[in-house]
Amino acid sequence: MENPFIKVAQITDSHIMPHPQDELHGIKPLDHLNQILKYIAQKDYDFILFTGDLSHQGDLASYQLIDEALSIIKQPIYYIPGNHDLPENLEAILAERYLPLSHHLVTYHHWQFIAVPTVVPNRNDGLVNSENLQRLRQQLQESSVDQIVLVMHHHPISISPSTDKYKLKNHTELHELLNHKVKLIIFGHVHNDYSFLENQIAYHACPSTGFQFTGHETLSVDPKIGYKEYLFYPNHFSVNCIWR
Repeated sequence: MENPFIKVAQITDSHIMPHPQDELHGIKPLDHLNQILKYIAQKDYDFILFTGDLSHQGDLASYQLIDEALSIIKQPIYYIPGNHDLPENLEAILAERYLPLSHHLVTYHHWQFIAVPTVVPNRNDGLVNSENLQRLRQQLQESSVDQIVLVMHHHPISISPSTDKYKLKNHTELHELLNHKVKLIIFGHVHNDYSFLENQIAYHACPSTGFQFTGHETLSVDPKIGYKEYLFYPNHFSVNCIWR
């Protein structure tokens, strides 16, 4: 009997360093990623979304470590780059076994998942360029699916002064082209669990597998780790934040 839902895990912002024992903010990012992946490997997800900043420096060695870590996951893994990633290095190591979401229109049952590229080289904030805005407009118009999830790295909605300096700069342009089909926008980048509802669109930020940022005016580091789990039913979805 076919499941009445699809089950998706979102992981993000692992910030893997070149060597397994390298530390960042006093923690070992690879150890934390491995903890999350071992937990996810025991679950029956249909696929995994990895929403950027896989590496901290974008070096080949870190992507090789990520490739090895992800090998325990048997389900399809779709990824997008973040501002810390170097896409050419990411693709060189991961594209053989895993799936760049920007190259795929992923449709499962009643839901479609569309990548929205937001990364600008050498910048920590984000931007959807005119070509990608036009591409998204066309995808939304032509989609035969009435329930669409947009997947991006940068946050397109205000969260706090400490994080909003790094948000999507042309979020207004993005919002102007969204239509009734868009039900959910998921993203990483902000290193914590946030959820909002605006104009009948749900926005969900995913915690980092490495460490969280806290603080309204200034950022502090919290070493706890987590990910998000989504259940997509024919006419609705549910979200659960999993802390480890």
